Amino acid sequence: MAEQAEITKALSAQSLDDIGRFFAENKGVTQEKCNHFAARLLGLPVQPTLIQGTTSYTVMATGGGSAVVQFRSTKNLLNPRKLSLVKETYERFVPNHEPCGELNGVPAFKIDYVDGVSAFLAMKSLHAAGSQLLKVALMDFASFIALAWHNRPPELSETSTRNNTHTCLRADLELLYRGLPERFRPKVRSLLEELDGLFAADWPMVVTHGDLVENNMHFDPNTGSLKGIIDWNDAIVAPFGTSVVGIECLLGWYARKQRLWVDNAAELREGFWAELARAVGPGFDRGRVSTAAQIGLFRTYGLVMGERGKVAVQEGSLSLQYLEDLCYNPLARAKPRELGLGKGVAAAMSGEQCIT
Repeated sequence: MAEQAEITKALSAQSLDDIGRFFAENKGVTQEKCNHFAARLLGLPVQPTLIQGTTSYTVMATGGGSAVVQFRSTKNLLNPRKLSLVKETYERFVPNHEPCGELNGVPAFKIDYVDGVSAFLAMKSLHAAGSQLLKVALMDFASFIALAWHNRPPELSETSTRNNTHTCLRADLELLYRGLPERFRPKVRSLLEELDGLFAADWPMVVTHGDLVENNMHFDPNTGSLKGIIDWNDAIVAPFGTSVVGIECLLGWYARKQRLWVDNAAELREGFWAELARAVGPGFDRGRVSTAAQIGLFRTYGLVMGERGKVAVQEGSLSLQYLEDLCYNPLARAKPRELGLGKGVAAAMSGEQCIT
């Protein structure tokens, strides 16, 4: 209970910072006015959700309800076409988004409430009793990823889309090769050499979540089932497999700046791969999915947004520590002693913002 309380306290503190930042950057509205606007939409008093984003303010009906209301920064508006592609691809795992007008120029959206709790809050339940619920979570996560293999919006197969995606990924990998500490160069060079294989005619381009970390995945803490994925505005087009990186925040966590994994992480990882292969069916290629997952890992944790655009993370960065742990120590033998804070909260508390 103490560990869970620690996580909730950290999330609450971070959310207060995020809320303050949102209203400082959107001076045409206040928290009180947003709450009043949302209460009229929902027909009930509202309160902020436990987890907030850096470019939005989200509230829910006090005592729960079937929807939340989210106010978006004008610098990071929701893209209706992108959301449509995401919903077409991932079906029940994606909440519906309904535009609900503006408040002094700040757009509002009514979004289906996603059941369960964030992986942050579900982690202790998932890891208990030999990680039986975590196994369920990983099987559901594999099924979620496999949907992108089967549900392919036609426009993602267009030559221009494939070419643009290839150009962007190569540019990011070249930036990582030049900018990361030298010890990472062999791995990045290998990914550059394998990149073309992800753009062969038989390998699909899919729409994928750009930030699959703990606070964006919701699980039922009693059953382990995946209830939904939130915060899709940063969705990107990429070769199938880049989103596999999301399993890492389920298999391990940080405690006292040390990366810890569940005792049976190797077994759970192989179970995930077996389920993913089964769910995808004919055409599955673990080698290419692994390459795509590594690219997803490097792009998610190796790049941050600087004043003039993307830059590679440097020594002393929490993101670099995460990247190094997953590249060179994927199954640490350290025993779990306490449930610490995951990368998402730690990075946010340090002021880092990972990008895709």
